[in-house]
Amino acid sequence: MEFEDEFNVEEEPQKLVETAKAEEPNPQPRDLESLPEEVQAATLARLKYIKWLKQRLIGGWTQKNLTPLLDEMPEFQGQEKPKWRTVAGWHADYIKAEEDIHALIPKHHRKGNRQARTETDKLFELALMRYLIREIPSVASAYSELFNSSFRKLSICIIYLYE
Repeated sequence: MEFEDEFNVEEEPQKLVETAKAEEPNPQPRDLESLPEEVQAATLARLKYIKWLKQRLIGGWTQKNLTPLLDEMPEFQGQEKPKWRTVAGWHADYIKAEEDIHALIPKHHRKGNRQARTETDKLFELALMRYLIREIPSVASAYSELFNSSFRKLSICIIYLYE
């Protein structure tokens, strides 16, 4: 009796039927010239800082190596000299983007919380559906609906406003 290996290497793996994949759109990055002049100046200054440091840097992009160079580095295009950690971050982003200048564009517009805390549109529409009707609800039915609904806080606020 001979042992049969179920994971035989000689067998070719079964090929799955290849389905035609839709090509994903490859958005072109925004041209640097289309950005405001302040953003262009900041981006070009960052690039000049990185190139200046790269020419003079011996070793890695660490505090020990960058701090002495930053002290003797000139200011470019009116931009104040960055701290070592900032320059190291710029360099890391620049290298990850395969030395694409778009990685150095300031991203201040991404700061802050852009999500609303509540979905005000849904709450507003629920209030409209409930209170903009021809029939005036009785006090008892309005009271029971308000305190049995999942939007108790909204209803309490509306009652408080109309008292």
